[in-house]
Amino acid sequence: MRLLTVFLFLSTFASSITLAAADDFQWSNNAVVSPVPRTSHLHHRTLTKRACSNLLIDNYSSQSQLDNRKNDLGYKTSADGTASISISSSSSSKLVITPSSSSSYFYSNTKCQAISGYSAVQFSIAGPSGASVKVAVRYFDSATSCAPYGTSGYKTAYYTVTGLSSTAKRVSIPFSSLGITAAGSVISSVYLENFSVTGQSYSLWQLALTCSSTSTSTGKTATCTSSSSGSYGLIDDFSATKSTNDLNYATGDDSTCKSVTVLASSKKIQIVPASTSSSYWYSDVGCQALTKFSGVQLSVAGPSGASVQVVVSYYPSSSSCSTGTGVQTATYTVSGLSSTAKRVSIPFSTLGIDSNSAALASIRLKNFSSTGTFYLWKLAFTCPSSSASTTSVANLGGSTAAAIAQTTTSSAATSYATYTASNVSVLRDAQLDGSIRAVGVNLGGILQYENWLSSGSPVQALLNEFDDGSDYAEKGELVIMRAFPNNRSAMVTAFQQHRAVITEADFKLMAQYGINSVRVPINWGIMPVNSGGGDPDEWADFATGSLSVLDKIVNTWAPKYGITVLLSMHGHKGTHGVAEHASPGAANPVVYWDQYTENQQNSVNVAVYLAKRYLSSPAFLGIGMMNEPLNVAESVVRQYFLDAYAAVRAVSNCLLVFAPMLWQQYPSNGWQNFLSPSDGYYNVREEWHPYFCFPPDWSSANTSAQILSYTANELQNDWNGAPGVSKMATEWSLATPNAMSSSDLTQFAKNQMKAYDYGGGFYFWTWKFWADSNNDNYINGWSLKSLLTYGVITKAMLQAAW
Repeated sequence: MRLLTVFLFLSTFASSITLAAADDFQWSNNAVVSPVPRTSHLHHRTLTKRACSNLLIDNYSSQSQLDNRKNDLGYKTSADGTASISISSSSSSKLVITPSSSSSYFYSNTKCQAISGYSAVQFSIAGPSGASVKVAVRYFDSATSCAPYGTSGYKTAYYTVTGLSSTAKRVSIPFSSLGITAAGSVISSVYLENFSVTGQSYSLWQLALTCSSTSTSTGKTATCTSSSSGSYGLIDDFSATKSTNDLNYATGDDSTCKSVTVLASSKKIQIVPASTSSSYWYSDVGCQALTKFSGVQLSVAGPSGASVQVVVSYYPSSSSCSTGTGVQTATYTVSGLSSTAKRVSIPFSTLGIDSNSAALASIRLKNFSSTGTFYLWKLAFTCPSSSASTTSVANLGGSTAAAIAQTTTSSAATSYATYTASNVSVLRDAQLDGSIRAVGVNLGGILQYENWLSSGSPVQALLNEFDDGSDYAEKGELVIMRAFPNNRSAMVTAFQQHRAVITEADFKLMAQYGINSVRVPINWGIMPVNSGGGDPDEWADFATGSLSVLDKIVNTWAPKYGITVLLSMHGHKGTHGVAEHASPGAANPVVYWDQYTENQQNSVNVAVYLAKRYLSSPAFLGIGMMNEPLNVAESVVRQYFLDAYAAVRAVSNCLLVFAPMLWQQYPSNGWQNFLSPSDGYYNVREEWHPYFCFPPDWSSANTSAQILSYTANELQNDWNGAPGVSKMATEWSLATPNAMSSSDLTQFAKNQMKAYDYGGGFYFWTWKFWADSNNDNYINGWSLKSLLTYGVITKAMLQAAW
């Protein structure tokens, strides 16, 4: 119950401000110019042939030049001692600025540079999470009024860059938005000032003036073509070595990669990134109206476990595209790559793009997790009736072209219709690689008893009869079973009846509503095996029968209705928390899990036991290795995750989910590089539990208006900006500290689902209360079944989230 995630690559600062990839334009000096003119990312209507080249002010490639206080134009650049500045030791084209105070600044002079032929100031910048910096552009209305280096009589236009992160953000600020519109205006200098965070480093890449466009050549409009693998609108099939794609728009890498090679005989392109952070490859598409398309699709392969981001640049409307204003971006991460090509289909609905009105401008691959070799096959638009494909490729090094093997549906609506019981393993694999989101729900309080969810349960009835006032009900199953040794048989029966509340009918109903996954909380007693240590048979103190119910869920009901299963290890031997859902061993619990290696090894053993037991189940998605670590040492938790990963990987490639400490569920939480794909780890997610009913745990929002505002803004930024592996909201709800109207609850749900879509999906907490089976006559913000019954959350909302 804290803060949150997913990965902000780009965002639009204002309708007139364009953000593009770092190094996403040509340079007129000290750089390699692309052989074919690049489509301006300010003007996507047609392929633009430049009347000029971008003017590079500085690409920060020389420390000696910086020491001499000169930029690439030969004019002065400095911080005047107000900040530390240096060329990065890890990148020869990056300036590192460390402001010492709020009055620190950095500038680069352009003397009296006429803006004629140029349209904007452009650069890439990164910095402390959430930081901001002000850009000050000094200018004169005419060259005759320009003093040397603009030291007097100048005007200043300002723009503030906000929401910085460790990922480079390309900022383009049109002169028109700065109010610099006079035909004879000249620029004298560009300043960075008012750094919101001091004492920490900011990174700056290639400062330039971008060139205006005058002449154009006509590109093509993509059209739907039927094939054995479905209907698609071809962008490029890489069947020939050329500098434009099949729509006659520019394609390339702007010299950011080590190499890009078209392997025409195999109809694929080979991409070798030079950097995981600044390399990219793009394919422009002009101003393609999307009314006849439902998404984009491509086949990609790469180093084992690697990932890459697909960044789609688009305009909300064709009219804004024609004027080149208001460009927006949507990002999708393809993970779990291997030497076998993976066919990925990305519905526009998943990206939050309205295909009824939007126009698409370009598609980029960037943020490669490895500098190894990647391959890309046919890039295309998906037509509504077409299929995304899981592609099997023979030998990537050979001349055999990719053979499309198995098809699955692409758009959100058709995806839902296609992933049925007959191919639940395809759904599982799509959730593993991130091409389909987990749209799930928790089966809370069933196999891991939670008293607050269990009103009316036979367990509560017996507790009311047996309890002597010690309030064992709130301590969890193990404490309850140990408290009444003389009534064990009756308690076992009560627990078995309690678990019977989940039935096949629930799975049928979930599938009808569009739920494609369930998360099942369990405890370590699920493994009926001697666990070693001081009490090797302690597992037998739990009520019997949980494993048979779990078997039925994983092996029968879930696959029958096309639903995958994520297991969550809520309870660990020795307990990792004092709450009932952590399976404490005593009424006054003491946390022993992190104090004894035998307990940690037991947790590893349980994970391996489950991975082996359900290895052949087509519905088995994976394991959450520890729920909400709280009262234990972080170092021990980290080592356990590493040990469990290694042990499970020896037997299974299933999804493995780790949780940071409960108070660390926010971006830049210190876990950004943990189990990272760049280190060879794969099929990994990080889980967060964004609850808003306990302010200020996740946020201080309290009223309906505050909560709706927070979830529509800050929540989106957090999930779309968190570094590290893909995040999942494995627990969330509509519970609030104060009452909300039904319509506000619906908007609350939509805001959250939009945010969690930036990650690997979500699991609502919970499916139903025990009493819901007999009483559905109220709206319960914790019960998805209740919310669906009363239309607060709808089938359409869940299906659209796929």
